[in-house]
Formats: sequence, structure tokens, C-alpha cells
Amino acid sequence: MNLVTGASGLLGMHIVAELISKGQPVKALVRPNSDLSFIKSVFNFYGIENELSKVEFVEGDVLDTDSLLAVIQEGDVIYHSAAVVSYHSADRKLMYATNVKGTANVVNAALENKAARVLQISSIAALKRKFDGLVSEEGDWENNDLNTHYGITKHLSELEIWRGIQEGIDGVILNPGLIIGPADFSRSSSSIFSKINEGFSFYPPGGTGFVGVKDVAKLAVLVAEKGKSGDRYVAVSENLSMKELFQDIAHELGVKVPSKEAKPWMLQAARIAEWLKEKFTGKKALVTHETVKNASIRFHYSNQKVKDAFEFEFSPVHDSIVETASFFRKQHS
Repeated sequence: MNLVTGASGLLGMHIVAELISKGQPVKALVRPNSDLSFIKSVFNFYGIENELSKVEFVEGDVLDTDSLLAVIQEGDVIYHSAAVVSYHSADRKLMYATNVKGTANVVNAALENKAARVLQISSIAALKRKFDGLVSEEGDWENNDLNTHYGITKHLSELEIWRGIQEGIDGVILNPGLIIGPADFSRSSSSIFSKINEGFSFYPPGGTGFVGVKDVAKLAVLVAEKGKSGDRYVAVSENLSMKELFQDIAHELGVKVPSKEAKPWMLQAARIAEWLKEKFTGKKALVTHETVKNASIRFHYSNQKVKDAFEFEFSPVHDSIVETASFFRKQHS
């Protein structure tokens, strides 16, 4: 049996869909009273809404050890995608708890119930970053100002996987880039579509590695089935500038295309404006100190290991943007 944590999130729901497409049984871990409307909307968008009847939804929480022990069974393959992705200081406490302690709980439950394998969904944010050349799976983590708190939590969660491997689990790690795909447009990377839809004249100067959510879901299943225990794999389709990403999304949404690079003072002004808006409206700021830092630097990532190990061919990021923009328009029609 396959167990997917974080099954109502962007990647989790697509892993569920990928497993179903392969005829594999799936247990989807969701928190009590979770809103499943987006997973239903996404499955409906893909024309596979009837497949949801094949999914066994089970209530639990990675922060609740008892609930994990109740749902993890001997021989399960665990796709651990539950995580908090945030660059807002208000979410930091929950993010450290969910991403680090939650992973430790999954590892402990897998050890106790003799799960067959644990696939940890990490991030390129947990890799050793460097400005010269390509960032890959190689190299040890470095504590420096380039890291975000999200990246730190994903690094610490990887340490829990390494610890579990030493204690006896069969574990493997997947490090996706920034994921593009249909989901809740108020959360994580999908919120970029909401912000650009509001109309931007400027784009930030940085860039990073991007990948479509369907590619990550396919790779997650491949790595879980064939990946070497104790190894990690980077999932990045293309290295793009934020200019390229913003302009492509704006074009597909049919809104004003950002045409000017934002200077550092402009990014700071946007951060302050968002902070003030949050104070007056209570709506959480999407531009923070960490998002400004992320958007101002650029790294390039290598996907050669995945290509060599699995003969995997990535889809163009543009294809994922087109599909996600179509879902966005449908949701906002």
C-alpha cells in the first residue's frame, strides 16, 4: 500500500493521481476537517474526478504520533510530502514543527511499523548553494545568509531521514525546484499566479530552477520504486529568470506583462507596502524579507543525475504554466 502525507497539497494530490493512474492502491493522509475542495477541483480539471473513489482518505497529522502509528502499516511505501512552505515570520514556528518534527514522527512510525520505504519530498532550498556552476546533489549543507528558514527546515528534515536510515528504514530523498501546477492559488508557489494576475509592471532580478508538478509526481513514484536507498535526486526541468517566468505567466493569464526590472529599493518598497497592507487588512503579506532575498539572487541547478538514473525527460516549464493558467481562469471565471 502507498501512503501519501500532505495529500491535499499541490504535490501530494498529484502524487495520488500518479499512483492511481498506475493502478496502485493509495491511502491519502489528510488532517481532520481538511478542505478537500481543491483536490476535487484539480481531479475534475484533469477529467479524472471518478478516480477519487479509489483513494482511501485517512485522517491524521504528522504532528500526532498516535495517528501516524494507526495508519502506517508494515510494507507501506510512504510518500512524505506534508510540509509548510512559507517565507513569512508568522508561519515560522509551525513550519519548523511540521517540517522537522513531523518528518521525525513519520520516520519513527515507519521504523516501529516496519514500512517498506520512505520517500522524503525535500527541496532544492536544502542543497549547498553556489553562484559558480551548477548546484547538484553533491556537497554538504552550509549555514550562511543565502538560506531561508524554509530551506533550513528542509535540511533539518533530511537529517531526520538520514537518522532513520542509520536506524533501519529504507529512505530516499527528492529535491524539487519551484513547482508549477494547478492547486490552491493562495498557497506556496501557486500564489505567484494570483499576484501576477493583479498586474505587475516590474519583475525581480533573480531566478531559480523550476519544474512542473506532473513531472515531480512521476519522478516521486520512479524514485520510490527504483531510487538508491540513502540517495537524493534533484528534480528541475529548467533554470529560468524571474523575468522569464513572470512574463510567461502574464502572457498566459492575458494580463499586463512585466517589462521593467525591479531595483533593490523597489523590492524593499513593495515589502513595506505589503507589511502595511497586512497591518491594516489582516491579509498576510506575500512579499517579505525572505521573498525579496529569494527573488534577488539566481542559482542554476543540474538535473543530470535524474536523467541518467531513470532516463527521465522533463516537460517544458511553459507547458505547466499554460495548464496552470487554464486552471486559474476556470477557478476565477
